[in-house]
Amino acid sequence: MQGNENLPLILHPGSGLALVKPQGGRIVTEMVGGALALSTKKAHSELKVVCGFCGSPEGYKRTEEFYDCKNSKCKVRVFTTMARRALSGDEIRTLIEKRFVGPLNGFHSKNGKDFSAALMIKDDSKVAFVFEDSDLDQSL
Repeated sequence: MQGNENLPLILHPGSGLALVKPQGGRIVTEMVGGALALSTKKAHSELKVVCGFCGSPEGYKRTEEFYDCKNSKCKVRVFTTMARRALSGDEIRTLIEKRFVGPLNGFHSKNGKDFSAALMIKDDSKVAFVFEDSDLDQSL
């Protein structure tokens, strides 16, 4: 167990103490004096950013599909993929901070048509498409 001094210890149900180690995007627990176990839950990063909607400096927590504001009163949720287009980290950061990003290319409609649009976090905390040639927006 040398070199593991800074890793957190947890009480593993029914088995005693375990070390917690991030490894390849997964959490690995090593039983103290025992076997190695790999959890099924992926470790996800947090985005350190000030929320442009609620002003919270707490940042955003990430799941596999979306980012959620860590302020429990804020309901903003930004999906990492919209209209079959993956958003880059910079695009997500800009959208969260400024409540607007774009216009962006490469979106695909349900009918298979490609389109470009900006994204905006509206006053109801929903992310919406904003099209250049229209005053109308479309909530996601």
